[in-house]
Amino acid sequence: MYITIDFDGTVVTEKWPDIGRLKFGAKWVINKLSKKHTIIINTLREDKKVPFLNIERNWKSEAREFLTKKGVTFHFLNENPLELIEKWGNSRKLAGDVFIDDKNILPLTFWPLIYVVLSIKIFYRKLKKKVYEYSNSRRNSRR
Repeated sequence: MYITIDFDGTVVTEKWPDIGRLKFGAKWVINKLSKKHTIIINTLREDKKVPFLNIERNWKSEAREFLTKKGVTFHFLNENPLELIEKWGNSRKLAGDVFIDDKNILPLTFWPLIYVVLSIKIFYRKLKKKVYEYSNSRRNSRR
């Protein structure tokens, strides 16, 4: 499963243009999920000048360095995995089966609860797949 997670306000507290502190539970949950799923970090931060601030900084590199220094495991930052690019083309929109963002309609950014909700979703997906496989095998055995 591809899990796309917003950086500012979700992984870290909102302190833009600086980087806030890591949110409670974020590192543990993301690292646990990254063992079985692909984690894509989504951020507006890019390594260029922000016009209205007239400041040129390596914003994206700073976010990458922050996560690495804090020991947060992720697979991609502002980019899609190659297998998805090959399948769907190279889009600026990041892919994901699940999106975690503080700007969602239900801004769920309490990481222990996010873990519970994702665990239920993952269990449901596996169950749904097994039911589908079972029903197909029963249908094929009747033929």
